[in-house]
Amino acid sequence: MQPTAELSCSPDVADVNETPIAVSWLCRDSSTSKGEGFNTNGETSGSAEVTLKSKDLKTDADRVDLILTCSKGTNKTEDSCPITINRPLIIAIANPNKVARGETATLGWITKGMSDNGDVCKATSDQHPDFSETGRDTVVTTPPIEEKTNFTIHCDTLGGSTLEAVVTIDVL
Repeated sequence: MQPTAELSCSPDVADVNETPIAVSWLCRDSSTSKGEGFNTNGETSGSAEVTLKSKDLKTDADRVDLILTCSKGTNKTEDSCPITINRPLIIAIANPNKVARGETATLGWITKGMSDNGDVCKATSDQHPDFSETGRDTVVTTPPIEEKTNFTIHCDTLGGSTLEAVVTIDVL
């Protein structure tokens, strides 16, 4: 009989260096297996968890295929999982980043590789517990700044991770 290969991977979108990918495989009528992008240890069935590492990927790659090869003698068959590579990014700024005591500033952020949810990013500040703004690619006005204040922008990525950026506004 010809060997058959069955490969399953989840999720199909992964953040570089972050999102664990669950891989499971089954080789029927096979004596050994080999994985590309994951290690099967030659077992004909099993599971593994892998994370896409930036050092292993081409900088312009937007997809990678995890490949299972099942073998019996000279007969081989393959199955693959296409994984979309996500490289999430937040760029956040305050303008100005220094204000007179009691003045406000503009806080803005743009993102790449974030969830499609409109409230995907949330800006908060420990110094201003009532301050909370949500959105993607957003510009907001801060509350009056009385002391050096940090604003943290938390965003949910396409790969299911959370990425954050911190912007500090200081007092003149």
